[in-house]
Amino acid sequence: MSSNINWRRWRSWLIGITIFLTGIALILSDRIAARATHRPWIVPLTPIASYLRDAESKPVIGEQWPKAISEIVLTYVRFSDSPLKDVLRQIQDETSVQLVINWHILTSFGISEQSNFWFTGKNDVPLTALLDALVEGISRKAPKHPQLVWKAQPGRVIYITTVQELSRDRLCHTQRMENASAELRKKLDRQIPYVRLEDLTLDEALRYFQRISGVKVRLQEPGYSGSDITTIIAQDITVEEAFESLIRHTKGTSGGTWHFLAEADDLLLVRDKGND
Repeated sequence: MSSNINWRRWRSWLIGITIFLTGIALILSDRIAARATHRPWIVPLTPIASYLRDAESKPVIGEQWPKAISEIVLTYVRFSDSPLKDVLRQIQDETSVQLVINWHILTSFGISEQSNFWFTGKNDVPLTALLDALVEGISRKAPKHPQLVWKAQPGRVIYITTVQELSRDRLCHTQRMENASAELRKKLDRQIPYVRLEDLTLDEALRYFQRISGVKVRLQEPGYSGSDITTIIAQDITVEEAFESLIRHTKGTSGGTWHFLAEADDLLLVRDKGND
C-alpha cells in the first residue's frame, strides 16, 4: 500500500516537472524566434535595439521609391474639419509613408497640428492627389497664406514645407556637394537600409548618427535647442538624408530653421535667422 502511494506521488511530481519544463521551453523558443514587431509583448531592452531593423520590416510597394508614390491609392478618404494631426496620422497609417512636416516654418504662418482640414469623401484617391489637396487646403485657411509644397524623398518620406524653404534646402545640398571632402562625401553617401528613431531629443539622435556614420557635426551659432524632440522612420536613405530629416522633423523651441553645411571633413549646423 505504501509503495503505491509513493509511486503516485512520484508520478505526480514527474508530470508536474515535465509540464513546467515544457512551458519554459515553449517560452524560450518563442522569444528566440520572434521579433519585437511580431510579438508586441516583447519589449527591447534598450531603444537602440529598435533603431535599425532588417529588410523584412521594410514596407515594399511596386517600383522603387519615390516613383512608386504614383501607385499608392487610398480606398476611401473623407475628412470633415479634422485636426491636421489626425489627418497626418491616418495618411501615414494607411500608406506606410513617413510625413515630415517643417513645423518651424508652418507655425510661423499660423499653422499647427490643430489646424482643420476638409476633404469630401471619395473612393480610390491617389496619394498624390490627396497631398495636393492637403497643402492647398491648409495654405488657403492659414492666416498668412503660405505657398506650401510637398516632395517625395528617398526612404518613403514625404516632406511638406514652403517653396522658399525647399529652395534653401537645395542651395545647402549644392554647398555640401561642392565643399565636402572626399572622406566626408563617402560617409554621407553611405546607405542605411532602415532606421526608426521615435521621440528622441535632437541631441540623442545626432549623437547616434555621428557614432554610426563617423561624421562630426559642429554647431556654428547659438539658438540651438538639443532638447527638441525628433522622429525619423525611413528606409533606403543615405546618412546625409538622415541628418537632414532629423533637423526637419522637430517641434521644439529652436528659433528659426536649421541646415547642414559642409566644411572639409565636418558638417556645420547653421541657423537661418530669417524665419524667426
